[in-house]
Amino acid sequence: MDQLPEDVLIEIFQYLDNESMFNVMKTCKFFANIFATSSKLLLKFNLDINPQNVNHLSADVPDIPFKNITISNVSTDSDFLDISNFLKNSSNSIEILKLTENFNIFGNFLMDFVNLKELWIEKCEVVDADSQALPLIPSLKVLKIDNFCQNIFKFFVHQKSVKQLKFTKNTPGSALFDSFIELTASMPHLNHIILHKFGQNSFFEAENYPFKVQKFETGITTSWWSVTEPRLNFLKSQQGTLKELTIHSLPYDDDGAEVLKFIIEKMNLKKFYLEKNPLILNGKKQDVRTLTVSEYEVCSMYEMFRQYPIESLTLRLTNTHIDAEAVGRILNPRTNLFENLQSLDVVDGSKQHANFSRFLGLYKNCRNIKKLAISTDDDKIRIVAKQFLPEMTQLADIRLNIGDKNLIEELMTYARSLENSLN
Repeated sequence: MDQLPEDVLIEIFQYLDNESMFNVMKTCKFFANIFATSSKLLLKFNLDINPQNVNHLSADVPDIPFKNITISNVSTDSDFLDISNFLKNSSNSIEILKLTENFNIFGNFLMDFVNLKELWIEKCEVVDADSQALPLIPSLKVLKIDNFCQNIFKFFVHQKSVKQLKFTKNTPGSALFDSFIELTASMPHLNHIILHKFGQNSFFEAENYPFKVQKFETGITTSWWSVTEPRLNFLKSQQGTLKELTIHSLPYDDDGAEVLKFIIEKMNLKKFYLEKNPLILNGKKQDVRTLTVSEYEVCSMYEMFRQYPIESLTLRLTNTHIDAEAVGRILNPRTNLFENLQSLDVVDGSKQHANFSRFLGLYKNCRNIKKLAISTDDDKIRIVAKQFLPEMTQLADIRLNIGDKNLIEELMTYARSLENSLN
């Protein structure tokens, strides 16, 4: 292979997985030098450094200016010193750095990475944050922090170069949100925010937001109980600037339809995604034909049927309590909204909550469907099915997974008798 041009070898090596790339660069000095001089390979390859392997790395790959590294499980001063010594000749070259698993962050350590562009901090703590030097990393563009302690925010206030923030946090709180607001206020170039499991109830309590971003990805416009109008207030605060929005589920609760309608019709977005599914591209609504929802998204589901020609619906019911009366007020009124629906798949995981029967009004409104699939343990299905099956006059394909073979046969016989009577 040493007869091949270096650019050809680089093209070949970039298709290797991380472990294979590491084995190749250890093979000989010729291959090691190819990696050492290729930014493309060094940015793709991620070097995992921990107290258990750092001494071996010093022997295996001593002179490669790594650009993408992960440091994990650093818990003692000795661990910290060993890794710092290994990196002393590479710190200026590193562009992507991930600190994870019990890494106690030291401000002076971060200050060594003067060319760092992307920093990812996961499950880390800050020891004596008030007594440490605050790092200033002039080239930092992307900051990702997952499952963090609140002290970490102090390290990055006034990190003015950051353009993208990503936060994941499982335990919300208003104090945490205050720190987030302080942080974003210090980043004048911020244009992309990703929030996952962060903010929750406290996020929409702000009267003003110090940022206006072009891209926003979040679950926070959806995961609310009792907080309604502030969701629209937040969206209005980004109106005119925000061009790309991604949400992880449809807006929950009674005003979910209003929130979704505002996003689609008033935000003037160029791109709008539900998970990875485009609802708007290049400023135009897409031809959305399939939809999957949970019981929390019922109001938004109705708005989706108003906005898009949905033909296939999957309803996933979870093991949680829902207000049957409230659901009935939404679902029971007769409507032609679902007249284009061809396929309905109900996957009932609600177990003892028996949520399947609570959606009778929806099933009765799906009058034109041709395919029906039901998976449920709800013992009321015999009664419920005999109420909605007569409404489904176009039904041609039924699939039942209800655990009771005799009941399946009874309902299939009942469905066939309905079909015969119509013919």
